[in-house]
Amino acid sequence: MDPSASRGDLQVIGAGCGRTGTASLKRALEILGFGPCYHMFEVVARGHSARWEEAFAQPIKADWKALVAGFPSAVDFPASLAYVELMAAFPKAKVILSLRDSQSWSKSVRETIWSPYAAELSWVVWPFMRTFQRMTALMRARFFEDADGGVASGAVFDDKALQERFEAWNARVIDTVPEERLLVFRASDGWGPLCKFLDVAEPSEDYPRVNDTDAFKERISKRWWKAVAIEAGVLLLAVGGAVAIMRRRG
Repeated sequence: MDPSASRGDLQVIGAGCGRTGTASLKRALEILGFGPCYHMFEVVARGHSARWEEAFAQPIKADWKALVAGFPSAVDFPASLAYVELMAAFPKAKVILSLRDSQSWSKSVRETIWSPYAAELSWVVWPFMRTFQRMTALMRARFFEDADGGVASGAVFDDKALQERFEAWNARVIDTVPEERLLVFRASDGWGPLCKFLDVAEPSEDYPRVNDTDAFKERISKRWWKAVAIEAGVLLLAVGGAVAIMRRRG
């Protein structure tokens, strides 16, 4: 593959779930020249939630090329859950399935992206991230193969169900991607298999490690408490206004 075509069509599609080292893989691909790499970070930073919501709601009508325009690679949710459509839109792209142990993965997602306090599922955060939550519900529906992304069934909060769905997703990717287009990859594999698969030289620096669970949990906590503070302030103003009106009437 030619990493010099950094502004061309999508060349690398990450089909692995979030919390499988996708932030590290994003950085690795950028080091190798396949950057910028599309990730959930870009969805939030660039305000792309509404685009993905529409694409997941009407996948046949979606312009999948436009969703990742300007990015030679894409990893993590939501793009990984559209790997089939992206493969069809970019038939020359290669696919990387990032993996980790299913038990450690379920623990990680419950403590981070699918924690009741995180942006996807928190009712406290909902007033500020409604479009994002609609998008992620449709995104998770693909993973859980249900209508609401594992919430009604409780699967999104259940270790056993999460592990089963994770293993089923990985098996589906392996079954549906042609062997010559697929790399099954763990972060512990390092540069070797990744560089061989992409036909590029190995860098001298260590394989990156970013976005660990502790750092993610700290960001969740800060966002949640900020939302609580804003909503508490609004509530106090509303109560104060109501009291003032009652006093005037009295």
